Amino acid sequence: MKQPIAQSGSGSSIFAAMHKSLTLNRKGGRIMKKLIVRSSSLLLLLTLLVVTFMAAECKKPVDNPPQSIQLQGTQWKLEGIVNVQTGEMQVLEPVDCEQCYTLEFDTDTTASGKSTTNIFLLNLNMPPYLGIGTEVCEMGDGYLFTNILCFITSYEHDSENAKLKFFYQREEKNYYLIFKML
Repeated sequence: MKQPIAQSGSGSSIFAAMHKSLTLNRKGGRIMKKLIVRSSSLLLLLTLLVVTFMAAECKKPVDNPPQSIQLQGTQWKLEGIVNVQTGEMQVLEPVDCEQCYTLEFDTDTTASGKSTTNIFLLNLNMPPYLGIGTEVCEMGDGYLFTNILCFITSYEHDSENAKLKFFYQREEKNYYLIFKML
């Protein structure tokens, strides 16, 4: 049978030393729990402050609120594709097709249009979304036009000159489709 080993000088057993060590660890554990609770509370408070600040920023008044665009009932025809850097405009074929590359707005933010043979939809609220159902049997530059629709990122309405511009980027160059009001 083994005898407990006594610590030198204190006359106490190793069990007493272990008990003392465990008691300190429990106290250390309590201290750690307090630190975690305090840190969590501080983190929660900091998060609430950040969220409150962000919400306050969102409610700041806009200096120049966007003007509502009156597009309902208007019709538009594509003039061409403009290279922003050079200003050069490419007119799409077929040029003699009156119904090709047209838009007709049924509300101020939605329209339907026609490529050379297919119908596409436009929604200006999804900044902006142009979608086409199929790309079957396009003529002339119809395939080029329908492929561009996927890359549109923004638009601009020039009411003075009755123009609509739909911007996109390809191969690190900026372009826009330019439509004139009919």
